[in-house]
Amino acid sequence: AAKDDQAYLSARRNELEKELDSVQMAVFSDITTFDQVAPGCTVDLELTDGSTKAYHVLGMWDSDPDRAMIAFTTPLGETLLGAAVGDEIEMPAGGTATVRAIAPIANDLREWLDAEGDGETARAERNTSNP
Repeated sequence: AAKDDQAYLSARRNELEKELDSVQMAVFSDITTFDQVAPGCTVDLELTDGSTKAYHVLGMWDSDPDRAMIAFTTPLGETLLGAAVGDEIEMPAGGTATVRAIAPIANDLREWLDAEGDGETARAERNTSNP
């Protein structure tokens, strides 16, 4: 059993190293159109109870749910990708929401992401070095 575990962990490590090698820094300032949700935008949703919630859709390694920052690879991020203003979406945790606005992420958030270590690449390296 220990040899099987070791083989699995070694294979998984190789997969993760390949994934990290392919990570590129997201440059959100290059995004110029906001007709649809894409990484680098802020999405305002109206929930079924009438409340609103804004989410910042960011790169693969940029999730911080407490700050409403979600990676485009999360269940909610995947649900939002490609949605347009007025679209009703199924929320991954249940219920529905309506996309009310799509805008570029704020400059202060973009600057914070860049200051966190040159974007996704450094954050990915930091996340793997701090288990």
